Amino acid sequence: MRARDSDDIVATYIWSAKRDVVGSTIAQKVEDVLLDSWMPQSADDVFKLLKLNTGGSNLFNYPRLSSWVSYVTKIEGKQADEQMYTVLKAAYGDDELATMLAASKQFFALGDVAKRLEEVQHKVGLIEGETAQRFFTTLKLNTQGDKLFESPALHSWVDYVTKLSPKNADELMLSALKTSHKDDFVLAKMFIAAKESSSTKAIAGKLEQAQVSDWLRNEKSADEVFKLLKLDDGVDDLLTNPLLSNWVIYVEKLNENPYSILLGKLKMSKLTATDDKLVEMIMKAKTEASTSSIAGKLEAAQLEKWLSEKQTAAGVFKLLKLTDEGTFLLWRSHLRAWVDYVTKLDAKNPDDVILSVLKPYYNTDTKLASMVLTGRSMSDDMSAKFVKIILNKWLGEKKSADDVFDFVLKESRDQALQSRYLDTWVSYVKKVDKEEPYKTMFLVLQKRFDETELKYMLSHAAESSRTEELGWRLIQEMWLSGKESAQNVFSRLHLDRVGSTLFKQPDLAMWISHVTRLDAKNADKKMLAVLQSFYSKKQLTKMLSAAKEVDETKAFATRMEKHLLLSQGK
Repeated sequence: MRARDSDDIVATYIWSAKRDVVGSTIAQKVEDVLLDSWMPQSADDVFKLLKLNTGGSNLFNYPRLSSWVSYVTKIEGKQADEQMYTVLKAAYGDDELATMLAASKQFFALGDVAKRLEEVQHKVGLIEGETAQRFFTTLKLNTQGDKLFESPALHSWVDYVTKLSPKNADELMLSALKTSHKDDFVLAKMFIAAKESSSTKAIAGKLEQAQVSDWLRNEKSADEVFKLLKLDDGVDDLLTNPLLSNWVIYVEKLNENPYSILLGKLKMSKLTATDDKLVEMIMKAKTEASTSSIAGKLEAAQLEKWLSEKQTAAGVFKLLKLTDEGTFLLWRSHLRAWVDYVTKLDAKNPDDVILSVLKPYYNTDTKLASMVLTGRSMSDDMSAKFVKIILNKWLGEKKSADDVFDFVLKESRDQALQSRYLDTWVSYVKKVDKEEPYKTMFLVLQKRFDETELKYMLSHAAESSRTEELGWRLIQEMWLSGKESAQNVFSRLHLDRVGSTLFKQPDLAMWISHVTRLDAKNADKKMLAVLQSFYSKKQLTKMLSAAKEVDETKAFATRMEKHLLLSQGK
């Protein structure tokens, strides 16, 4: 084989063969012969013989490196790793070697060799007294600029410094970094970016903490660090600045309230110079995942500021310029801050305070309802809160179902049952009349619409998925009001067309309810009479027997069967 190929090619063949289960034993024997043929050449000589000195950063990708490792191990024994390191250092230098080793530690074939050689490199550095700074320079990390955390050699340096000084490693690393990156702002930005990568997140977090400790050691004020991080250069976008969290952490270490200070900083921006603009910005930031936490704390600081200034609920309402919002009040994001403030002022009766402040601006129930209902399109908890407030107000004032219909639905005219505000009126009627709310609703409608209009409205409501249940309940009230017979309602519900599946029909329950409410005393007799007009004795007996086996129809079928037997004189 060697007659045809050079040693480096033969070594490559051997490496490939050793990976094959069948050929591995033979390959090992061939390699042993090859290694013996190199004796007594030095590790450096064989390194060059295999042309490994030209491998560059791809050295650990060369299959023939494996044979060299085997040879050095054979001739050097326990000192093999040190000898290999010496040869590699001479060929590539510490910086390139560190990068190669760091990148190669993950390789399946020679990864363990790379790990051992890195250990040797660190051991030599420790013996020679390499400082964190010197090793940083040796690995040429000082030339990486803002790409520092992308360098594989960084991990070797971090491991080295950790061995050099386990207790003060973070401090030493920060000190070394500051020699090549003298600007705290640049370093902080690098740490933030490095935290986005899983491979550098941990070390970047530790260096951030070391930077904070460094500021504390040098007694930097909150304002000084604010300027160091150049946060004063972009106050308009302050809440979205990723470095803001670094400053907040530092100020909290000073035992100061960062959010109170921040409020003052934000007031320096033209965009947030007034309370209404400031709070609007804070409330908007609360809806964004990246700023919601800090915005929530800023809001709390603002509320505390108003409390310390002894601001009234009405005063803050004016400060936030909510006085001229009219029907669009609930559309304003900073309304939430005002409600939160009112709740702080009077935790027991916030709703009463809210209504008292709103009264001069919404001096009729119609105006109040219009504002609240316009805000319902926002579909949030604040809208629901205000709906609850006005419903409770009307309940307390004993407003009738008629009154609230006029407040809420009068303008909708014959489209009342399609109005998006319908639910508010329905909810109120159910609170006012817990016994027969649908009867009350029907009576209110009956006063306002003629028979033709009302029938159309109820029919249309029953056909809509949103109001289907309400529509049918109101239709039932219309039938009761008109004293519709059991026979007529049976036909109106199309139960006369279902044959033997009658007891499986969902509308059967409505028919039973109607007849029972119309004439409770004679309901069963009337219903049996209707059934007998559509089914023979044999059919009815069979249907009732089957219906008695179903929980939902058991009671009704049992009663019908009893009356059927009585009607036959048995």
